Amino acid sequence: MATKEQKNRKQFAEKLLRVKGLNYDEWLDSKHQEVIQDNQDVVMQALEMALGTNVDNSSNASDNTDSKEIELSSSNSKGADSINKSSDSLVEVNN
Repeated sequence: MATKEQKNRKQFAEKLLRVKGLNYDEWLDSKHQEVIQDNQDVVMQALEMALGTNVDNSSNASDNTDSKEIELSSSNSKGADSINKSSDSLVEVNN
C-alpha cells in the first residue's frame, strides 16, 4: 500500500507532467518500457530458460524456469504487454 508521502509525490508528478502537456499514464508506460529495454538480457535469459535452451545445468532447468515464469507472470498488465512486445522484437532480431 502506498504511503501518504508516495501518494503526494505521485500527485505532484502528475500535475507537473500535465503542465508540460504530458499524460501521466503514457509517461509511466514509457518508463516501464525503458526498464524493460535496459534489462533485455534478463528477459532473454528468462525466455531461454522457459524454452529450455542455453541452460548450464539441465537438472535445474525446471526449477529455474518455474521461478522465471512466476516473475514474468507477476507483472502488471501494462508491464506484461511491454514484455510481450519486447519478446516479439527480440525473437524477430534473432530469426
